[in-house]
Amino acid sequence: MACKKPLGPGPGAYALPTTVGFPSHDPSRYRNPMYSFGINAGFRVKQLGPGPAYRIDRVTRDGLVSSPAWSFGARFPTRSTLRTPGPGAHAPERCPPTKEPRAPQYSMGARLGFALKRVGPASNAYALRLGPGTPAYTMGARVGFNPKAKSPGPAVYFQRDVDVYKTRSPRYTLGARSEGAGKPTKAPGPATYPPNLYNTKKNPYSYSFGTKHGDYAPPMIIKEDTMDCL
Repeated sequence: MACKKPLGPGPGAYALPTTVGFPSHDPSRYRNPMYSFGINAGFRVKQLGPGPAYRIDRVTRDGLVSSPAWSFGARFPTRSTLRTPGPGAHAPERCPPTKEPRAPQYSMGARLGFALKRVGPASNAYALRLGPGTPAYTMGARVGFNPKAKSPGPAVYFQRDVDVYKTRSPRYTLGARSEGAGKPTKAPGPATYPPNLYNTKKNPYSYSFGTKHGDYAPPMIIKEDTMDCL
C-alpha cells in the first residue's frame, strides 16, 4: 500500500484560545462570572483609644473630686563624681606626731613612657672589617702524648699474704651441721599428752554421783533466788 501525503495539519497544530478562566479567553464563547480574593490588608494592631479602664466614680463636670495630697518627686541619679574617701577610711591613730621631727622618706616617681622612637639599627647590626694588623691568637696543633713512665705501677706486683711470714690472727670457723637436724621424727611432742587424760597421782580421775533425794524433799533455794530484782 502506497503512503499518502497528508493533506493538512493535525488537530495539534491549531492553538485555539481557552474557554476556561479569565485570561486569554475565547471571545467567541460565553465567559462565566469569576470571583477572586482580594489581597491581605494586614491586621491593624494600632490602638486608637484606651478601653473602659477609667474610674469615674469621683469625676464630675468640674474635674476630679479628691482630698489634698502630696506626691514624691523623681529620684535623682547617684552622683558618681564623688570619689573622696569617707570618714571610715582615715586612721588618725596611725599618723605620727606632726610636731616632732621625722626620719627622711623616699618616694618613687611615676613611670615614664617607654621610648620606641629609635628606628636605627643596633650595634650588632654592623659587620666591621678588621684590618691586617689586628692582634689575634691562634691555637697550635696538639702535641702527641708521650708517656715516659713505662715502668709498672704498684698495682702490678702481687702482694703476698701477710699471714705467711707473720703471726696469723685468730680466726673463727663454722663447724659442720649435725646430722638429724631438721629431719622428721616419729616421737610424740609435748602436746600429745593432755593433762586431763594422763594422771600421775595415786587415784585416777573419776566421776561420782550425788546423793539421791527423796520425793518429798524441798527444792534447793539459794540466796540469789530470793534477792530483789533490779
